[in-house]
Amino acid sequence: MERSVHEQFLKAPENQRLYQQEKLLVEATELLAEVMGKRQMSRAELARAIGKSKAFVTQVLRGNQNMTLRTVADLFGAMRHDVIIQAVPCEEDREGIADLDLSTPSGQYAFLSYHFAQQAKVAIPGPQARVKPEDLTRAPASLDMALAG
Repeated sequence: MERSVHEQFLKAPENQRLYQQEKLLVEATELLAEVMGKRQMSRAELARAIGKSKAFVTQVLRGNQNMTLRTVADLFGAMRHDVIIQAVPCEEDREGIADLDLSTPSGQYAFLSYHFAQQAKVAIPGPQARVKPEDLTRAPASLDMALAG
């Protein structure tokens, strides 16, 4: 079977690392824009709240400013949101999801996040798609059984 350009690119470990870095930055930036919209907070207001310029916030939102974890915490903290960091297995290691400890809140959260992310990939086509709550169904029976036991 012929590999896609994307698959060929990700074959190199260095490219995998770069891809993961960029993916995380894009996800953080999209989440920042989403929360700003929900809070109806402008770039200028957010900039004032963190003691930076509006240009700084614009650069962050455009991906032109490399965000540190401290910057992420400052930005979301200014909007009165906590940031939760979690790790789930890469697509090629999906079976690793079985290793999560579902008796802990963090394990349950990671499982749900993983499940909904996988479901969204199937249910919503396109890289610009947004996941809406009504697009997500309830957690699979395996989680119900784990939580009940």
